[in-house]
This record gives sequence, structure tokens and C-alpha cells, in this order.
Amino acid sequence: IPRHPFQFHVRYYWENEISYVVVNPEVDAGWPAPVSTQVTPTFGLVGRLRQSTRDFLRGLLSQRRRNAGLDLLPLIRCTSCHATDLLRKANTVYCVKCGTSFPVRKSVVAMNEGFKAATEHA
Repeated sequence: IPRHPFQFHVRYYWENEISYVVVNPEVDAGWPAPVSTQVTPTFGLVGRLRQSTRDFLRGLLSQRRRNAGLDLLPLIRCTSCHATDLLRKANTVYCVKCGTSFPVRKSVVAMNEGFKAATEHA
């Protein structure tokens, strides 16, 4: 989380005003601001040595190389028609049965972003 904080935040954008209804106005919605209990990282020699050791062990014990060789395509199904007949071409996975395509980002198939081919007839 510290290295990629924005992947763990949800943002909402709006123009002018936000429409809302208070359903329980008798309840006090005030709250005290949280106090940070985060410890400031040590940047001295000991801290750098500790971080370097941690990074080395993470790299040594990581399963990234093994996981890179795994073929997950036979294990997933099309979210539109539930077919297992999927093909990968470049950065897209296609369903052979219904024509839905799914983008591939950083080696991960975004199965929740499928869209039907424009040439498909209902």
C-alpha cells in the first residue's frame, strides 16, 4: 500500500453540487479527526540495511518467475456466456462462442470489462 497508495483509494468527481438526502438528521455525524500512529521510517544506516535485506529476501523468495509461466486461460470462463473457449491475441482475450473481448493489463485479464464485438448480431 505505501508504494501504490492510489490503487487503494476511491475518488468521486462532481460538478457544482452533490445531491443528497439526510435520512436521520437527529444523529450527530461529527467525529474527531484521526491521530496518526504511523512510525516515521528510519533512514539511517540501520534502516537502509534493514530495507535492503528485506528487498533482497522478497526478490529471492518471490514466486514471480514461476507465476509468469502459468497459463491461466484454461482456468477462466467468459463472464457473458460462461464458455471456456477463450483465445488470447496480444493484449486481449476473446471468447470464441459469443465474441466478448477482455483487455489484458500487466498480465491480468480484466474479466469485469468485457465488451461484445460490434459485428455480432443479436
